[in-house]
Amino acid sequence: MATSLEISSLENIKQDYLRLNIESGKQPCGSIDFISEKVNFNIIGSSFFKGMVAIKDIELEYKDGKLIFIFKNKKNLPINCSLEEFEKAKTHFKVYGYGKAH
Repeated sequence: MATSLEISSLENIKQDYLRLNIESGKQPCGSIDFISEKVNFNIIGSSFFKGMVAIKDIELEYKDGKLIFIFKNKKNLPINCSLEEFEKAKTHFKVYGYGKAH
């Protein structure tokens, strides 16, 4: 089974730019960048996931200590995080896009 992904830190780079640094098994493996109305996924390793998606095409959910990205094709990407980290991502979604966050 692949090691689960976890948010190792969160950076507010600019007002419209939020970065979630991601690790797997305590090793850095990439980032998820919220840039205005887009989200850029740059995760390498066993959980390889790259690409940019419009916020309006994603839903966010927080369940059992995980931030879950739900895509239009109903695939999802769960990442361990705190409620505080989820709230920051949710706020960005509400300010810059029409994606759903609950």
